[in-house]
Amino acid sequence: MAGVIALAAGALAAFPDASRLYSAGTAGLNDVADGSTGTCDGDYLCTAVPSNDASTGNGTANGLSAF
Repeated sequence: MAGVIALAAGALAAFPDASRLYSAGTAGLNDVADGSTGTCDGDYLCTAVPSNDASTGNGTANGLSAF
């Protein structure tokens, strides 16, 4: 993640902490809509669902546009 942020223009000014990653929206992200981190019996902490969830957050970066 640090490498992607370093490639984004103005990274130091835009990211004094990680809070912007959670409030920037999802336009530049790929939603992880299905999957789990193993046998978790549907526990929300390890099961990916459409939209924001505990295991994948807002999704994975799709290039630099999310930053």
